[in-house]
Parts: sequence; structure tokens; C-alpha cells
Amino acid sequence: MQLPKNVRWFEWLSYGSLAVTAALFPFNEKAHSVIHRMGIGVVSLWLCFFLILIAIIWGISHRRLGWLRWVKLVGLFLSLLGVRLVVDSFFAEPVYSASWVISMVLDGAACYLIFTGDAVAWFKPKAIEEIHAPVP
Repeated sequence: MQLPKNVRWFEWLSYGSLAVTAALFPFNEKAHSVIHRMGIGVVSLWLCFFLILIAIIWGISHRRLGWLRWVKLVGLFLSLLGVRLVVDSFFAEPVYSASWVISMVLDGAACYLIFTGDAVAWFKPKAIEEIHAPVP
């Protein structure tokens, strides 16, 4: 079955947000100091978190798991709690701050798309008769 336009755009924007984060990770000064203090375990923890986000995006767009849309939205709002830290460190770490802003804009647009337009019907539960109906 083909994805609706809003769901497809959600998927592209969400993966784009993750790509921006991953591409600019080597330039993140905060990450360097944390890795230096705590070791490689932090990188593996970050990688696990990254894979969980990929699974959430895939679950929303391909498995039609509507409850994951709300998880993604709550995650977006929780990540917005870091706005103050990003604003305070903008001049000290412009690459990290810019990547965070780009990532949040992409995630915000993706969350908007997943709750509007043709995406709404994509997540409506189907009737039992429709699921088990014989194919003509």
C-alpha cells in the first residue's frame, strides 16, 4: 500500500532531521567532552537512541502505529526544553546550536504533517469486517 503524501513527507523530514544530527555530531564540542570523560559507552548509548528513533519513525509511517505519533510529539516537546541551553551557548558552539535548530524545525514540520491532511485517515483503525473481508 502506498503511503499518503503527508506520511511520506513526515518520513523524509524525520530522517532528514536525524541525518543533520548525525552529520554534525563530529563538530559537537559538548559531545567531545562527554566522550572524553565517560568513554566509548556514551557513543554506543547515543547509537542505541538513534536506532530507537529510526524504529519510531518507521513504526509511524509503515506500521501505522498512531500511538507512536504521540510519543514523537511528546519527545519533540521535551527536546524543546533545551531551548535555553542552546540560546545561551549559541556563540560558543554555533555548529551545535545551528544543527539543533535545524533538527527541531524539521521535527516540528514532520510532527505537524503527521497530524494533518491525508495522514489522519491513515491512522484511523479499520473495521474488523474491512480487515477480514474477502478479496473480490
